[in-house]
Amino acid sequence: MQTMARRSSTRLCALVERQGQLFSQELGIDVAREPFRWLLAAMLFGGRIGERVAKQTYEAFARREFLTPQAIMKVGWQGLIPVMGEGGYTRYDNIKSQYITAMCQTLVEEYDGRVETIHARARDAADLEARLLAFKGIGRVTASIFLRELRGIWPKADPPLTDIEVLAARALGLTTAKSPEKVMRDLRQQWKPRAASGRDFRHLEAALVREGLTVRRQRRAAARRAGRRLA
Repeated sequence: MQTMARRSSTRLCALVERQGQLFSQELGIDVAREPFRWLLAAMLFGGRIGERVAKQTYEAFARREFLTPQAIMKVGWQGLIPVMGEGGYTRYDNIKSQYITAMCQTLVEEYDGRVETIHARARDAADLEARLLAFKGIGRVTASIFLRELRGIWPKADPPLTDIEVLAARALGLTTAKSPEKVMRDLRQQWKPRAASGRDFRHLEAALVREGLTVRRQRRAAARRAGRRLA
């Protein structure tokens, strides 16, 4: 049993070392001090678009200094379309631009333009997620992306694991559980010995997301190859 635990801990450590950089850190965002920037990035990541394009598009927003609700509302959704195109976010540029502008407007009208106020007014983790989901254009994927990297920073930020994280954890042999709750329990038990390594649980989640995306791509490619052989 101890040997299995050591192997699991070694796999987990290697995974975090290899793929555990936070997505917000890649963009130079301090989520504790700049939650609006991270919410904007989460909306881009949450679309059906590649990670590279989402990053490029956020960087295009940064170059234009469209990093506050007021700056975005000033140009309006049509003014965002060239920015989306600059980042390569062209497939859903119109609708995503409208969603981002609507999010900014709601944030200003209902939360004084401050993302922190959403957390301050939320009763608990469930209410925090519900408040985010009430924004036009923010679904569960975007809410999970956003809240995941605020875990441990905002006391009420405690999203469940996503399907992609569960997929990765099972593929890596870190758990045999299937429900997000049980997988979370297993991962937290294994993470305890690593908690003093300069990383926190968010880094493990970031690594699982990257690994899960790779596993899903590989499985889809294998399924396509198998389909061609059958044909």
